Amino acid sequence: MHSGSILVQRLLRYGFWIIIIVLLAGLGSNISRRVRAQSEATATTVLVESVTKPDGRRTTSLTYTYAVRSDGSRAIIASAPASHPEYDNRMLFFASGDRVDIQDTRKLVCTKPALRGAPGVAVSYRRNPTANCMTDGETALGPQTIGKYRAMGITSPGHKIWYALDHGCAMVRERFEFADGVVSEKTLLTLIPGEPDPALFEVPPTYTEVPPSVLALYPGQSRTPWQIWRDEEYTKRLAATRPAMAAAH
Repeated sequence: MHSGSILVQRLLRYGFWIIIIVLLAGLGSNISRRVRAQSEATATTVLVESVTKPDGRRTTSLTYTYAVRSDGSRAIIASAPASHPEYDNRMLFFASGDRVDIQDTRKLVCTKPALRGAPGVAVSYRRNPTANCMTDGETALGPQTIGKYRAMGITSPGHKIWYALDHGCAMVRERFEFADGVVSEKTLLTLIPGEPDPALFEVPPTYTEVPPSVLALYPGQSRTPWQIWRDEEYTKRLAATRPAMAAAH
């Protein structure tokens, strides 16, 4: 009777630890799945743009980096050849709704704060892999493989774009066909899963704050009426949302 009681106690004790081990294993598995899911929901892609003229001549223009953070913030970086540094540009769309355009070569920044109550642009435009990366009204080209990645192609007149289904709808290819016969195509160089490099979203505090037209114009160029209107709206919004910045500007 006594030996039987000891056996039962041992079984209960071992059973308790087995349950703990199973629970911990399940917890670890869930954490691993969550980490993997977060990694797959964020990615950085690098694409190179080539332009083909109607006569067949083909040139390589800019290299683009697209990065998506887990909070929905997006970065689009255009990197130009060394001969044309003026084309370098970083466009940051934060989940807060703020947009910041940066030219690192000229150390210039243009801040466009979110309007109060407006949803973050980055979040509102974020695509959902479970919906095949499509939004209402879009036409699917169907699933394809771009490089080694499953992708969904979407088409509209003169425009086709492909998003990676397993990496948060990161863009992996894009093609524009213009009415004059020119074709612009971005092809994938690299896809890096996971949270992007924080440096891509950094806004250096020492850069000079300027209105939008300054980033768009070359020396000697004059503002168009539309650019004048944009600069005025920029000044009003900055004064309403960032008075200290507006006063310094």
